[in-house]
Amino acid sequence: MTSSTSFEFQLESQTLRGQGGSIRLPCHEYANIIRLSLEGQAIQGLPRNLILKMQGDRHDFFQTEQIFYENEKGLQKRGLVPQYHGLASIGGTPALVLSDLGGAMIHDNPSLAQDENTLRDKLTELLGAIRRAGVVHEDITVLNVLHCPDGRFRLVDFEEAEMNQPVDEAKIKDEVAVQVDDLVGTMKRRYEAKMKIQEWESRNKQATPTQYGALVRQNLSSAVNAVDVRGAAC
Repeated sequence: MTSSTSFEFQLESQTLRGQGGSIRLPCHEYANIIRLSLEGQAIQGLPRNLILKMQGDRHDFFQTEQIFYENEKGLQKRGLVPQYHGLASIGGTPALVLSDLGGAMIHDNPSLAQDENTLRDKLTELLGAIRRAGVVHEDITVLNVLHCPDGRFRLVDFEEAEMNQPVDEAKIKDEVAVQVDDLVGTMKRRYEAKMKIQEWESRNKQATPTQYGALVRQNLSSAVNAVDVRGAAC
């Protein structure tokens, strides 16, 4: 995340302020997603730690996600997705007010692949529950699955979701199995690359920055950081 900055936004006729910044990966910034902590006294029903997801270039994506959070209360109550706290405005730009689930993208923790069975079980449980609620996410990647402090996985980013979809148990089982295979495969490749780098570092503790940079480019470009972020490799 960026260094802390002051933000002001309007929610239900109130002006609220907080400190925070946009969410970042090493080579990509989610400039429209702000993680912040509210200043001043706590407001009833509103957690102190929030995510503000501002409308981007695609109005239809923002509208789809707003509809998802306004309608899929069951998934929120079960703690599988963020809690929705309404529509705010930041400098005139609409923003979804969501609970901050904490934790991090599984993308950031390749070591989760060490226990493949547990990884598969948690992903299968999460993705199956989402699909059985009649929701098709349409953009499931290691960037959209969060590993939270309580050990559970949760799903975010419903900009392309389809709702009120038929619930066919046999079809859901097959679809989820394919998604889980893809996610686990990505995590295993990232973990293997991480181990390769650690092994190289242990043998080459005196490596120059240029030598180290070459190794990182060679290994991370194809595994540790090779994840499609809206068309931008990182």
